[in-house]
Amino acid sequence: MTKKQWIADGLLLAAAIIWGSAFAVVKNTLDSVPPSMMIALRFGIAALISGVILRKHLRGLTRGQVLMGLLVGVLTGLAYIVQTVGLQDTTAGKNAFLTTIYVLLVPFGSAVLFRVEGFSLSGEGRYDGDEIVSASGIDIGDCLMWINLSKAEDRITKKLPYIETVTIKRKLPHTVSIEYKQAKVFYGVCVDGTWALTDTKYKVIELLDSEPENVSQKIKFPKAKTFEPGSVLAFDVKDGEESPLDTYKNLMAEAEKTSLKGKVTGADVSDPTALTLTYDGRITIKLGAFTDISDKLKLAAGAVENEDRVDSSEYGTLDASITDEAYFRPGTKKSETTSEERTTAEISPEQAVE
Repeated sequence: MTKKQWIADGLLLAAAIIWGSAFAVVKNTLDSVPPSMMIALRFGIAALISGVILRKHLRGLTRGQVLMGLLVGVLTGLAYIVQTVGLQDTTAGKNAFLTTIYVLLVPFGSAVLFRVEGFSLSGEGRYDGDEIVSASGIDIGDCLMWINLSKAEDRITKKLPYIETVTIKRKLPHTVSIEYKQAKVFYGVCVDGTWALTDTKYKVIELLDSEPENVSQKIKFPKAKTFEPGSVLAFDVKDGEESPLDTYKNLMAEAEKTSLKGKVTGADVSDPTALTLTYDGRITIKLGAFTDISDKLKLAAGAVENEDRVDSSEYGTLDASITDEAYFRPGTKKSETTSEERTTAEISPEQAVE
């Protein structure tokens, strides 16, 4: 075990010793102090100390929180009074044993009293209620208090990838509340030749047979470690290397600092030495390696903005992999074919920003 684990276990042991010793201390004190006075002094002092330490947090309490706190305080106070009164007529050991039986009573009692009898669903999307409930793994008759909510939420988002977020809550005494939000398709991602749709957090929503059309950006990545519906895109990365996903994010961050902002419709980071961006769905910008990427992007941005060099409706490839000059080779739309020879225009940094 680590040092922190030893410390944590030691503190838990100390807390158990202090808690257990309290029964003997209280038993001896009751010979001279009545139970009501004992409870008042014990928790009155604790309340004052806690109030001083937590005074900043107390100021932000809502009316509802205060009322619930009072309710819990009254119930806990009554329990301690009964326990302390009982301690007068029995030993500290028996009192402690009977008190700690709640550790068994709570789970077994909840298993009997709080059974799942129905579901309350809230949200919109392509899945119906039965599909969502089935994916959660929660069944009618399950103990409401024993349900692992976070695992049930994970099961839903993995089995039903078009659900972006889901929140499951217990509604006593017998209902499970499921609130969900449909994922918004944002990226078209190609990994090792296979296309997929993902949301803004790169969770794979659906694998496709062909390249998608109506997406905000199309991104090409190398082979991934995790690339399946319901899972977030992930890559195997060696120590000291950058993930292809981080390369894409950094590339986009640099592009956002130029006039390319908001007009990048695609990227290819499958080869870290041959990075490319797609501008406005019509110009492929070759950038080479990430070295001097800021200068390369400024050169490319100036070129595509200068209509004397690159027409605003023209298709083609802009090679900005060298920071001193850029070369533009006109092309055609994917749907067009032509045998006409195209020329290559050289664009220097000065010309790009003229």
